[in-house]
Amino acid sequence: MKKKKFISKIAPIVVVAGIMFSSIPAFATELSEPITPVELPESITMDGKVFIMDKSAGGGSGNATSDNKSMSITRSSYKVTGSDVRLYVDSSHGHGGDHFSSGWVDATAPRFTARAEVWSNGRLNTTGNNQLNSGIRANATSFLATGLVPNATPRIFYNW
Repeated sequence: MKKKKFISKIAPIVVVAGIMFSSIPAFATELSEPITPVELPESITMDGKVFIMDKSAGGGSGNATSDNKSMSITRSSYKVTGSDVRLYVDSSHGHGGDHFSSGWVDATAPRFTARAEVWSNGRLNTTGNNQLNSGIRANATSFLATGLVPNATPRIFYNW
């Protein structure tokens, strides 16, 4: 008799809890903001220097690389919805010029970071800080490197 009373009291609670949990989006796969692709500028002025985008260096849309070695079930449910990275060069100096990489990553994770880097011949040349997202986007820029390196390639990494 006590078992029937217990089951009849707990059944409505279980039903209400099931309805509440079923209405929550699973692992943040629904975006709260619309995805708006951003085109990187052809030139950026920094400290009075004009840096021009070097499209021949590679990079471009959809090149974000995961910086995370182990993925949990929750983390693997997040996804990158867009990215772009480019190399910017200022060749107006006697020492050959300066360069840096800049880009962005859009993702469904509620909190993530992006980091832009310049690589040369498969090795890291210049890195940047991890930049926290604001909404669905994290913007990243590497540090400024003095002197141009051969075969420089921009890369962007994300982590959540």
